[in-house]
Amino acid sequence: MPEMLRDFLEKNESHVDRLYESLRYPSNRDMSQNYEHIMLKYKGRKGLPFYEELVTDIGVIAKCAVTLGRELERGSEQQLGQVSSDCAPSDEASS
Repeated sequence: MPEMLRDFLEKNESHVDRLYESLRYPSNRDMSQNYEHIMLKYKGRKGLPFYEELVTDIGVIAKCAVTLGRELERGSEQQLGQVSSDCAPSDEASS
């Protein structure tokens, strides 16, 4: 996990299962915890590589999601376990 996200989750006493919620909303559902987003907003040039990589990753995920959806719609004869090389997880992502 990128250091910026790990630090964000630790500071907000949250975990990856609540990442979407903690990024999207100012507090949890029962309003018992406010999320501090300032550490993600004001990183300047130091944070630029993280956000550039994030944009690239989002593009890959979107492309793979569309490909998977189209294969499922047409009842592809490929096994679902087989993934095109463009959508396979990289070695870097698993480390």
